[in-house]
Amino acid sequence: MGEKESWIRFHKECEGLFRMFVVRPDQPAPPECKARYDAALEWWVKRIFAEERPLCIACEHEFTTDRQTGPRAMLVIEPSRDDAGTMVLPGICQRCAKRTDTELIEVAFKDLKEMGIADRNLGPLGPGGTE
Repeated sequence: MGEKESWIRFHKECEGLFRMFVVRPDQPAPPECKARYDAALEWWVKRIFAEERPLCIACEHEFTTDRQTGPRAMLVIEPSRDDAGTMVLPGICQRCAKRTDTELIEVAFKDLKEMGIADRNLGPLGPGGTE
């Protein structure tokens, strides 16, 4: 499935309502979405080895199979519904991982608005991201 098709599927599944949060080595995925996160991360790694070059969510850094340049954190974007099966998982490079979760979520939300995925304003950010 290509990048555009993935976003179309995500948009249909989330029905306009989604949440975002950052996963870091010291800030793991919440238990209720850990299995979906692990599956999405496995798919993301397979993309790298299939010669795709995903970009950092906050800059133009291209991820490759080189462990030194791999993501230092991941942004999780998933439908707000508890029964959601889709999860989008952009990587965050070493430089951008120094930014706060709030800054990273704001950057991602701006990009989603530009793509037509988000058509509302960003709600209040609480601990752990958006809801």
